Amino acid sequence: MHYIRSLAVVLIYTSAASRFFAADEVPFSPTRVSVPGKLRLHLREQKETLPQSGRFEAHTRVADWSVSETAIIICDMWEDHPCKMAAHRVDVMAPEMNRVVSTARSLGVQIIHAPSGGMRHYDATPQRQRLAAAPAVKPPVPIEKWCYHPLTPPYVSHERGTELAVEHVEKYWCPSILSSDLRSVVAGSADPASKTAAK
Repeated sequence: MHYIRSLAVVLIYTSAASRFFAADEVPFSPTRVSVPGKLRLHLREQKETLPQSGRFEAHTRVADWSVSETAIIICDMWEDHPCKMAAHRVDVMAPEMNRVVSTARSLGVQIIHAPSGGMRHYDATPQRQRLAAAPAVKPPVPIEKWCYHPLTPPYVSHERGTELAVEHVEKYWCPSILSSDLRSVVAGSADPASKTAAK
């Protein structure tokens, strides 16, 4: 079975976040329903072997995240693409993504679609207005231009270019995980009966 390596993104909803929004600025959005369950994630990071060495090694650590505090952000996913090679890759990737996303949603993970264009169609929606009101965040390190095009240095295949882009993010942004981590919860973590028995 093929697994998709994804960036590990968690959205924690706390009352502290409300300080960014005035009550009359953003339409009311109901609180996300809290459901039990823990995801066991295998977080892969790139750690420098020695300070200032420029050499990195992959390290994996395990962490449990609450499903009700976790979101999958799907960036720039479209039904077709003018580049036929890109469209072919999507045809291969989309069915597996659909299985992962559908299962994660059924467990209580929130799914957020983030298109890169056509945003004017969503300007009047509460979701878009809420996002527009959020404070800007500067990334820790820019995504390098070589992450996008196989005809520019380091001149590698699309597959290897994707691997390099993920490794770049693992070094400077956040860990990555396998999609398989999002398809099940820790045994007993979603069972209210087991919690009651433990008290």
